[in-house]
Amino acid sequence: MTRPIFRHACTIFVMLPILLNGCSASHSGNQVKHEIQPNHTKAKENSQAASLSLDQMMMTEASKDEQQTPLDTVTHVVKWKFSDEKDVVPSKKNILWETHLGSEAVVATKVPKLKDSRLNLFALSFHDGKWGIKNVTDAPIDRLEDHVKGLTLPMQKYAVITSDFDGKSIWNITDGKRTVMIALYPQFSFSMPEGTKTIPFKGDEAFVNTRSKTQSLFYYFDQEKLIWIYGDLSEIEIIKLANSLPSAGSPSFPEASS
Repeated sequence: MTRPIFRHACTIFVMLPILLNGCSASHSGNQVKHEIQPNHTKAKENSQAASLSLDQMMMTEASKDEQQTPLDTVTHVVKWKFSDEKDVVPSKKNILWETHLGSEAVVATKVPKLKDSRLNLFALSFHDGKWGIKNVTDAPIDRLEDHVKGLTLPMQKYAVITSDFDGKSIWNITDGKRTVMIALYPQFSFSMPEGTKTIPFKGDEAFVNTRSKTQSLFYYFDQEKLIWIYGDLSEIEIIKLANSLPSAGSPSFPEASS
């Protein structure tokens, strides 16, 4: 029997809906604290100290001027607390990529200081003149699989973390080096990003925006849904991935039906 690899994070509703992998939350003062369950790591023989771990993610308040872009919001609002009791805020060197369509955005960051790879994916929306974090996917890279049914991916093994919020779904696929998101949102209106080209796609059309040789955006509309894909993929790789996706109405999306 094939073991399902799509893992869901737990849901938190504290001021804003946040999804983390193994977590609880508490609110104190102007900070929203999210307790994070550390990765399961193999103890080293004769080790005198436990490995450094991520204990909390805190969402602090920021001014409206500090939330004018998705990147500014993440770097001014998010704070990581580690087991050595030191706090770290995301810096630009921790940002893996950022993408947005109209009033929706996703920012991928790598959590610093840890021996094992751990990624955070922040989903944001623009409202009342500022970007706000609506959802967080915490992705510890502690288990890699060698298959996803029907998906054409360039990575050999990877972890897949799924999050659902506000009628939206995001699948975060990563091997610790490259990170790709597949997002399924209710259809909404936005202006086409500069440099986007239209291509034939499954009897209709889709849109691809090559940001660099190694990062691309691909999106299309299907059954009143917006499917958008972004990440560390070349234009050829992202088109192959999009072509391997089933219909937005498939109950197993983004996996191919059995």
